[in-house]
Amino acid sequence: MIPLEPSPYFPSSRRYRDPLYLRVEEVPGAAARALNGERRIDRDAVLGLKLDALGRLFAAFAGDAAFESHRAGAVVVGEDLGTVEAGVRERLAAERVLSCRVLWLEETAPAGFPALALASVTTHDLPTIAGLWTGSDVREQRALGLAPNEEALGAIRGRLRVLTGAPEGAPVGEVVRRTHRLLADAPSVMITATLEDVLGLAERPNMPGTTAAVRPNWSVALPLPLEALRNDPRPRAVAEALGGRPVMQEIDG
Repeated sequence: MIPLEPSPYFPSSRRYRDPLYLRVEEVPGAAARALNGERRIDRDAVLGLKLDALGRLFAAFAGDAAFESHRAGAVVVGEDLGTVEAGVRERLAAERVLSCRVLWLEETAPAGFPALALASVTTHDLPTIAGLWTGSDVREQRALGLAPNEEALGAIRGRLRVLTGAPEGAPVGEVVRRTHRLLADAPSVMITATLEDVLGLAERPNMPGTTAAVRPNWSVALPLPLEALRNDPRPRAVAEALGGRPVMQEIDG
C-alpha cells in the first residue's frame, strides 16, 4: 500500500511500517514506483512533482494498465481519493482510467459524478451508513482513544440528510435504501454497495490508526452467514434501489 498522507477524517491514521512488498493502492503510488526503483518511497519527490511530469508518468502507467487489463479481462480503477495532486483526476479522465467517486468524500451529488468512475457510498476505511447516521462510529473512535474529526463527519451526515430527504431519527434501514437510491443517480459505469451497508452494520471493516490489539480490523463478522443472504430482504431492497439507475450511454473511446 502506498498512502502518502494521513486521512483528514482520522489524523492519527496511516502509521505504516516500511513494507517489503507494496500494492499500488493510490494513484500517486504509480508515480512513486516510476520515480524510485528502490524499496523506499521518496515522498517529497512525489509531492513535489509538477503536473506535466506527473502526467507523463500517468500516461505510461495508464497505457500499461490498459493493455494488461484488456489481456486479463479485468478492470483497472485508479484510487484518486483525497491526497492526489491538483489535476490528477483530469489526467485520469484523459487517459481513460476509471477514477473513484465516494459519496462521503464528494461535495457533488451522485448525479454529477463522471461516467468514467466507480461510484460508491463509502470505503473500508470510512464509516458505514449506520455508523455515520447513528453516531456510533464517532463514539467508537472516542472509545478507542482516537481523535475523530467530528465537524467533518457531522457535515457529511448533514449533507446525506439533505440529499436523501431522510428525516432526523429515520431507521437505519430506511436511510440505507434512500442512500442507494441516491447513488443510483450516478451516471458512472460502475457502482458498488458493501455488505456492511446492506446489512446495516455500524462497524466499518477497518479503523485507521488502530491495530489488532485494540480492534478486530478486517475481522468484523456479518450478522448472518453468506448463504443466508439469498433469503434476506435487505440485499434485495438495495438491489432494487440501485436498479433504478438511468440507462447508460455508450462512452466514446
